[in-house]
Amino acid sequence: MDNLKLLYLFVLIGATQGLLISFVILFKKHSNKLLKYLFGLALLILSLRLAFYPFVDIVGEVKFWYHVNLITLLSLLLIGPLLYLYINVKLCSTNVPKFIWLIHLIPIFYYYIHLYVYPVPIPLCYCHVPLVSGIFYGLLALVLLIFSVNSIPYSKKRSLLVISLLLFFIPALVIFVDYAGILENQFRPALIPYILVTVIFYAMGFNLMMRSNQYLTKILKPIVSNYKIDQTKLNRLLELIKTEQLYLDNSFTLHKLSERSGLSRHEVSKLVNVGLNKTFNELINEYRIKLVLKKFKDMTHDHLSIIGIANESGFKSKVTFLKYFKKHTNHTPSEFLKQQNSIKHV
Repeated sequence: MDNLKLLYLFVLIGATQGLLISFVILFKKHSNKLLKYLFGLALLILSLRLAFYPFVDIVGEVKFWYHVNLITLLSLLLIGPLLYLYINVKLCSTNVPKFIWLIHLIPIFYYYIHLYVYPVPIPLCYCHVPLVSGIFYGLLALVLLIFSVNSIPYSKKRSLLVISLLLFFIPALVIFVDYAGILENQFRPALIPYILVTVIFYAMGFNLMMRSNQYLTKILKPIVSNYKIDQTKLNRLLELIKTEQLYLDNSFTLHKLSERSGLSRHEVSKLVNVGLNKTFNELINEYRIKLVLKKFKDMTHDHLSIIGIANESGFKSKVTFLKYFKKHTNHTPSEFLKQQNSIKHV
């Protein structure tokens, strides 16, 4: 029993993490709003169900909580369609009429009609229908990925493949464990998907924090906003980076900047984060992008490829270069050069 309580606590912390991640996705700026709403809403629904599940046994027959339990359970019928449509939009360049997507809402509407309007016959019980839905849409997504001819980067296609496999594998595992009678005496098989989803939320949160300290900066902003910035030190730091072109070192780090400036790593981080409202990586890559743009206009660099110019400007990774270039100019390098050439010929 104590082990079960620990598991429920683990799930609740995961649900909190999932809610935070879903809010970050839903409210952050994104070039494709449809994508962020599809993925963010799927995570939000999962998080809400995850948050409620540990209290299922406690609420008992209280009418209000009984309905909350059923609503959050049936809302899982939306996870499959949302993730499938997310993958579909990512892969397909053609615009499918949005009203056709309404067909994916038929199962959840049918079950709500059975629950609140009229007891129409249902093919599966409330607990099993979200699992079957997940398996069905997981297979659809896998088929779509296999036959997709869209030339999106492999890294993105890999992440879509992971989503499809999880969408199929998790409910399939629950059904297998349930019918095989495995772990029957230890805890209910329905707890398995919630534990797996919790682990995924922990991994997503950890990955988000590892990829950029901007995540922590935003969370701690009310605390660090009271930090008094020494403008003289900040100006000296920026002058050092600019005049000595430290950003040309493709392995330049916060630690190296700390050593060159004579300031502690903590102080350098605070000066950049609070004084400029940027992360260290954003600051350094902005200098690199400005140099790339300068070289694009200089005919003496015409013999170099786009990636060659990026490497000369301090970028080590093609992916990082493309990410910051798009962020800074709202164009890919090829689009930017094409636009510049068209202006020259006007």
